[in-house]
Amino acid sequence: MRVQARSGYVDQNRRHASSLGNGLHRTLTKLHLAMLGLAISGIGMVAAKVEINSMSPAHFAEAMIGSVLVGLAAIAFACGSVRCPRCGARWVWMVVNGEAHDAWVRWLSDLRRCPKCVEET
Repeated sequence: MRVQARSGYVDQNRRHASSLGNGLHRTLTKLHLAMLGLAISGIGMVAAKVEINSMSPAHFAEAMIGSVLVGLAAIAFACGSVRCPRCGARWVWMVVNGEAHDAWVRWLSDLRRCPKCVEET
């Protein structure tokens, strides 16, 4: 259904978008930012390892420690900020505490609804 607006026609569904949909978009953006941080961390470690012969030991240590810190910051950010828009459940924290270490990525990518919200209904 289309509704006349000042700037033209607006889709009725878009006009009344649920806060869950908007919140879910923000949550996924935060998850993608955390993944980007982890990727940058990994690239930094690989680059330091590849260039180990041309780096001084101090520069190598700085590169590795910096990469580890970026990775830890990304994980902390994900654990604290990736939440269900409805109930506030921390999805990354849930998966880190409740799933096997080799199932985290699959669990998050298969997530379609909040497990806590599903339990409550």
